[in-house]
Amino acid sequence: MAALPTLCLFLAVLRCISSTSCALSDADDALHRRSAAAARHLTAEVLSAQDAALLRHLQPASRSSLPGWLDLHEQLADEVTAAAADGQGADLLVYGDSIMEAYRGTIVGEPADMFTASKAAWAQRATAQRALLLGISGDQAMHLLWRLQNGEGPSKLKPKAITLMIGTNDAFHLTRVLPDTQEAGHVTAAAVMQCIRELQRQAPLARIVVLGLLPLQPPHMRRLPFGAAVAVANKEVQDAVQRQASDKLVFKDCGTPFVDAIGEVRLDLMPDGVHPEAAGARMLLKCLLDATQ
Repeated sequence: MAALPTLCLFLAVLRCISSTSCALSDADDALHRRSAAAARHLTAEVLSAQDAALLRHLQPASRSSLPGWLDLHEQLADEVTAAAADGQGADLLVYGDSIMEAYRGTIVGEPADMFTASKAAWAQRATAQRALLLGISGDQAMHLLWRLQNGEGPSKLKPKAITLMIGTNDAFHLTRVLPDTQEAGHVTAAAVMQCIRELQRQAPLARIVVLGLLPLQPPHMRRLPFGAAVAVANKEVQDAVQRQASDKLVFKDCGTPFVDAIGEVRLDLMPDGVHPEAAGARMLLKCLLDATQ
């Protein structure tokens, strides 16, 4: 049980992190990193399986075992490095998961016909500015956090604006493994806030636009309450952003047009209940770009 003091130390900081109103000092953040590294080695005798899973969910992690993931990460990191090397940097950085990678026309780096219109929308609207699309399909917040800390972060680019849309896969996963949608939404929000803090640390002068999660309801999984978890996550993140009262950090909800009058996901805009396509992709991109102006 020698690990218990380390666990208590870690959990004290974790309580601050999972409270989306918490602001960590540099010393607290360093403490969190050290204690988190130790806590990852704790055995099941100390933590329940569920608690251990939640702790892991808030730690940066790669998906290097997934075919193509590491290759795409390295490609994106190379794009960041190249933008920094040319001396011009980037005006806009767009971070996220498949909803953002769709504008590259790919899924984990492989061309995807379903996102042809999304790629065309990006080419029409966004290529005039120095912008980097930094999304990888399937990523949860912990995977983006790892990417930010391993070559894809904005620290050397001095961007004017950054957009962040992450957490859809967190809500999707956690809703299926946790019995409480409130808890699923809360953990999702805490994980998103970790990414926000990392972006603020690396790019303190950039305007960060946090995009709310879009409605989530795959037609073949209607019995699962993804929407409730998304609503909780969005509310907690929005509240945390507003508490900072900074013009350098704003929350933008682009999701309203994607639901109908009775709150159902509009499948004409999101055919799979997750990804905007065609007109939906154009609507989301307009909302994103308008929010960075």
